[in-house]
Amino acid sequence: MIVEFERKFIPKDYSWQILIGHTEHIKQGYISQENGNSVYVYSNELEGDVQTCLYIEGNDSDFGRIEYEIQALEKDQGNKLFNLCPTKTLEIKRHHILNNQLEIEVDEFLGKLEKLFVITIILKHQHEEIELPGWIGKEVTDDPRYYNRKLVNIQKNI
Repeated sequence: MIVEFERKFIPKDYSWQILIGHTEHIKQGYISQENGNSVYVYSNELEGDVQTCLYIEGNDSDFGRIEYEIQALEKDQGNKLFNLCPTKTLEIKRHHILNNQLEIEVDEFLGKLEKLFVITIILKHQHEEIELPGWIGKEVTDDPRYYNRKLVNIQKNI
């Protein structure tokens, strides 16, 4: 089980692009969504290497987001699971930002959500105090419209 604490933001501008360390291509398909819980298949491709996992995710207000990960599905298994969610799929370029103090990811959504960028800062613990770079704008951590499990249901940009 993984427990993650994170905060989400919208960028003010595109100056973060000069700080990209590496980028991976992500495909995320939702098999089930109910009562704030999700089951989804997730693949990421980095430099030609593709890894596919199955996730069970839920929220626990005391601990943050809880994720259970079933690791490294065979390519054929991953493809079969993606077939279960043909209209509930997100495609994302995840840019990992070079920063000595923070783990920062900028998700650039593709397809129907093109031009949407969401910044995620992974916290070491729930109450970690952080200093934000100047290119980070409005916080959307508590806005469910920016959760991937909500974005997958949108037919146009928010």
